[in-house]
Amino acid sequence: MSVLWDRGSATVSEVVGDINKLWEPEIAHNTALTYLTILKRRGWASVKRDGIALRFYPKVSLAQTRFYQLERVTDLLFGGSRTDLLTYLVLDKLTPRASLEAVVNAATRRLKEPPRAASRPG
Repeated sequence: MSVLWDRGSATVSEVVGDINKLWEPEIAHNTALTYLTILKRRGWASVKRDGIALRFYPKVSLAQTRFYQLERVTDLLFGGSRTDLLTYLVLDKLTPRASLEAVVNAATRRLKEPPRAASRPG
């Protein structure tokens, strides 16, 4: 999905090229096609013919995906409690001090805002 988000759309060959620049071992064309087909079947991507190639487009944004996946992890590992998730991350010794400072700064800014109703990314 990150290739689709970065590019806006991509052919299988473009996905393979972008991934193989960053990761080893290299992935095969058929492997990328299989994953893109799964994304399409699950409603995360759409596809259109582009000459002889297939061009895949993201149907969900990164923000929507982060929200959905965060909800899944929070439900699965923390019984749906964001408080427990945040507390775990803050107390985890692997969380760098710079990250904790960034969280404190973000929380301070957020607490200065007026309360608002929660909303899902659109």
